[in-house]
Amino acid sequence: MKQTKINLLKIKERFKKVFPVIFVSLFLFFTLWHFFGIGNTILPPFLTLLFLFRYQEDFNIKKLLRMYGIIFVVALMAFLSRRNLFLCASLNFLVPFMLVYLFTNKFNPKAYYIYGMEFIFLQFIPLPLEGFILQLGALLYGVSVITIALYVHSKIIKRKRNYGTVRKGMKNLTCQIEKLIKNEDFSTEAEELMEMMVHLNQVIYSTRNYKYLATGYGKINYYFMVIFQRFHYFMKYLSEEKQELNAEDKEYLLHLSEIFTLVGENLNEKDNNFLKEKIEEFLNGYDLSLLKEREAITAILDVLKFILSEIEKTSKYKTEKKWQLPNPVHKPESIREILKLDLFQVRFAIRLSITLCIAFSFVQYTKLDHSYWYPMSVFFMLMPYSEESILKINNRILGTVIGLFIVFFMGVFFQGTVERGILIVLLTSLMYYSTPTSWIMTMYSTCFGMVLTTMILQVEQAVILRTMYVGMAVVTAFFMNYFVFPNTVKREFQHNLNQLFDIDTKIIKEITKTLKGNIDFNVVRDLIVHSNMVSKEIKTYVSENLSEGEKEFYLHLLSINHKLIMEMEQLNGYIYKNKSDMDLENNMIIQELFNNFEEAINEIQKNYEKNELSNFPKLDKELRFSKKLDDKLYFNFLAFNCLKTVGHLTEYTSKIHAGSH
Repeated sequence: MKQTKINLLKIKERFKKVFPVIFVSLFLFFTLWHFFGIGNTILPPFLTLLFLFRYQEDFNIKKLLRMYGIIFVVALMAFLSRRNLFLCASLNFLVPFMLVYLFTNKFNPKAYYIYGMEFIFLQFIPLPLEGFILQLGALLYGVSVITIALYVHSKIIKRKRNYGTVRKGMKNLTCQIEKLIKNEDFSTEAEELMEMMVHLNQVIYSTRNYKYLATGYGKINYYFMVIFQRFHYFMKYLSEEKQELNAEDKEYLLHLSEIFTLVGENLNEKDNNFLKEKIEEFLNGYDLSLLKEREAITAILDVLKFILSEIEKTSKYKTEKKWQLPNPVHKPESIREILKLDLFQVRFAIRLSITLCIAFSFVQYTKLDHSYWYPMSVFFMLMPYSEESILKINNRILGTVIGLFIVFFMGVFFQGTVERGILIVLLTSLMYYSTPTSWIMTMYSTCFGMVLTTMILQVEQAVILRTMYVGMAVVTAFFMNYFVFPNTVKREFQHNLNQLFDIDTKIIKEITKTLKGNIDFNVVRDLIVHSNMVSKEIKTYVSENLSEGEKEFYLHLLSINHKLIMEMEQLNGYIYKNKSDMDLENNMIIQELFNNFEEAINEIQKNYEKNELSNFPKLDKELRFSKKLDDKLYFNFLAFNCLKTVGHLTEYTSKIHAGSH
């Protein structure tokens, strides 16, 4: 009885969550049918998907207008593609390719999906010019409904971007410090902070576009991620060194925790002078006997003061004009650079484009009844990753068979308009309630489509045609998935490992530019965000696909690499801030430090160029300085640790293919 109540409560919560989606879908379907004719009821599926992707996020009219602009361009391409066979083949190759290439990557593999689905659906029926104009009117009506629905929903749930993860993170810092003072274990809080950093990194990445690294919201989150990274490093290696805290140190840390609490509770976008004054009072009024640690905390608080000023003059939704993507990213030097066949998005773009070119050319050439089911089905089956495609193919087969079985034997009871309307409401509700991508959702969507189709075709004929075209789609998707530039999770895992180490070398090279004063912080920011994204991809693969021994090996490898990233970020910031005091060009010790970095880079880079990850060598020369530095300075502490981490990473990666793990 208790379990039944729990299950009913789960059903209620699930339905409550998807009810706005169901309502919008049904409202669009019936109003479009009423005002624009049954032919324009093909619009609700992709418009509802747009609502589904956006309704849990904050309302951003500028972002919506950009999406609507793309939607209308895609509608025009779909109209032109059905003019003749040449345009059909050409546009069904070019449009999917551009949609995937411009909007998709391995971190966001489904960004093309709404526009791709629209392009497929709007080619179902060739339209004369008058019909296309009517369709544009229906589309304008549809996006207007979506806009109003998103706006109203945002007011109901009152969800706004208010730096929630940042506030939780500041509370976490407070908790860690309090446990450190009491000499208690704070490893759980440290792990939670790591998860928050991963989330912040995803938020930052989600705000970028083809030209800029982040919006104002992404920028502020980036700086807080830097604070969390530095704090995590500080706490981890302070605790490892087992430093003794005297009464003065504990008082210092206690007041530091109060600063973090104040920031978490009072951070705002209008006036943070109170918080900045509190930080200044703390820096001037309290001292820490541990010199390295005091320098580390001061550097963290300097960044925090900078953020408190920046957030007051930052617009959340505007792109940060000074945060331009590095030139190689949005201005490739050549077509060869754009179309590198090892790129995730290029491989999938080619595969999808060839598939849709073949499928719609078949439709255009044969003009067979309901032949658009062929490209529609193959589009739903062909996913960026091969493993997901296999799952989709199996679900499409099972869902279609069961759906057709239901329609064949139950369709006789739903012949009238009212009965069909009731069935459409029921199927739409069940479709969006069910788990996305499951065979159950496919079953409901098959039934939904057949309810409409059987208004103009006999049930037997509709079942035969649907079975034939889905069968053709299965064969096509299976062949393309295995033989045309497949993207497997294992292949991407190996590619991610190479990319992770390549990012390390690029960051170190960027730090060396700081010595000459020509550092581009946007390059460093982009590399750090990408390193974190790649690390997350590797961790996901390792957790889901490898044995316990292999999992432990690669997770430790990621831990070493993350330590290196944290050290390099801090070194870069330290050098940039103190370059006028460090005499970078004439300081032989610092020059030797970077010579050691360069030596490590060159040795590692040789293996990258040969693509022989298994031959990472140990450095012949120890990573050390010719003279001892005062290890009480935080810069020197970072430098020594960074060199040791590079050596450790070099040694550890040599085991990847050597089988020693």
